[in-house]
Amino acid sequence: MKKLLTALSAVTLTATSASIMVSCTKTNNDNVIIVQMNKTWKPVYEKAIKKVNETFKSRKLDFTVVAKETDIFQEYDQISKKGVKDNSIADVFLLGFDRYQGYVDQNNIKDLSKEIKSVLIQSEEDKVHYGIEIKNDKIVANDNQVVWNTSKLLKNNQDYYGMIPASIENNIWLFDEKKLGIVDGKIVGSEFANAQQLDSTITDLPTLENLIKINNAVKKAKSFFRTVDGFIGGNVLNAYVNKNSESIKTKSLDSNSPSLVWQKGGTANESKNPNDYDSLFENQDFQIDFSQATKTLQAYGKSFQKKFVNAMINQTNDDKINNQVAASLKDGEISMELIAPHLLKDDINAMKQGNKDAKFGIASVGDIKVDSEGKYSMSGFAGGYGWAVKSTIKDITKTDKNKNKVTKTEAAMMFIKEVSQKEYAANWAEVDGKYSAYQENIEYAVNELAQGSEAQKFVGEALKAVAKGYYGESKAVTSRPNTALFDIYWETYAISYRIAMDKTDENAFGKHFLDLFKKNKLNYVFG
Repeated sequence: MKKLLTALSAVTLTATSASIMVSCTKTNNDNVIIVQMNKTWKPVYEKAIKKVNETFKSRKLDFTVVAKETDIFQEYDQISKKGVKDNSIADVFLLGFDRYQGYVDQNNIKDLSKEIKSVLIQSEEDKVHYGIEIKNDKIVANDNQVVWNTSKLLKNNQDYYGMIPASIENNIWLFDEKKLGIVDGKIVGSEFANAQQLDSTITDLPTLENLIKINNAVKKAKSFFRTVDGFIGGNVLNAYVNKNSESIKTKSLDSNSPSLVWQKGGTANESKNPNDYDSLFENQDFQIDFSQATKTLQAYGKSFQKKFVNAMINQTNDDKINNQVAASLKDGEISMELIAPHLLKDDINAMKQGNKDAKFGIASVGDIKVDSEGKYSMSGFAGGYGWAVKSTIKDITKTDKNKNKVTKTEAAMMFIKEVSQKEYAANWAEVDGKYSAYQENIEYAVNELAQGSEAQKFVGEALKAVAKGYYGESKAVTSRPNTALFDIYWETYAISYRIAMDKTDENAFGKHFLDLFKKNKLNYVFG
């Protein structure tokens, strides 16, 4: 026991006490599968670990799963400092979609294509549950393409799946519907009515144009989102990716999903030539849409009024705008905002300080349209987490009582398959805001949460709003570009937007963004 704990750098090991005893007395260190676990995940992971270990035991399969209790961002930090070869690094950990490309490039994680075929997809039920199937020895996404596209890459001219989608994320609208919100597809609330008295052109059509007019009419930031942040502001640009998705497909490699940046069709796979890449920003076919998106973003930011604009102009960080938002939530100025779900609890508490009688509601990001006719939905980046297996997991094989051979990576996949089942979905959503990547799980979790307390019901409503963007009729989620070149987008966006807040030209943001993007693109060094 002492030897095992030392090898794991004295991290906390959690399963059942029986499981830990088995790992200490009946296996050596190579047979132990270590899974990273945030403290809040314990109710989910302990149950899954116990079930998988019982399966191993019944099959007389000499593997044991134990949990390493550590925050996922601490694990990332340890990986960056020590590398995945270090014995203290978990075999299985949750990986954010935004870090995925980098971890693949650094060879930190293992291609799981083989284990998807040998473990994950073994029945018709599996095909339906995960939304993928195996055709001619290839993994094909059916009903869950946006989610699986976050995992699918082309590496050495072969399909590569380095993680199993675990949870999805998307931005949601939080509002006090008594003041300003979206109900039954219409803008409602007393502040909407007040604004209409001041500007007769305002309608109840839920568009950014109307939200801009409302803010300008009352000269306050009644609705808000962080336009200076490319992750949130990109929800407007993504609307035009979705609008032009079929055209983008014809211009890009087959391995690319429609997104803001893509590799041109007919170029060499995994090219390191910046000229082999194109974007919604540069391509001449989309200049009208790009211009409209950037003008709308600039106009919305200006509608927040002077104190917000001054908090963005030429700033080098977001401290001032963050402080202004916090103050405006608490004093009741902001009645409606677009946020990431993990901020839901904190922002509700802040808004209650400004209005204790608030009636809170939630809507999908896509319930607000980017065009004046209300055709095209705002659309978040496909975000979330996936389970990854470190590339240096021990290459060992064990045989069960029926003489079936199982590798350690396949045994790790057995844990991933168990913990991604529907009975864990509601608990994970409630304790840590992790919304399952699978539709069956979402439906099960929403129904379960609906039977609980008011707080649990609200979690269920947030889950429905996020899922609507992925699975609803009006698509409100867009794949992230699966090229490292997209890294230049974030800083390009932030710098250009802060500069534009000090300009009167309505096209200032779009012009500066395009010029800086082209410059950064030519100077980009591929890893």
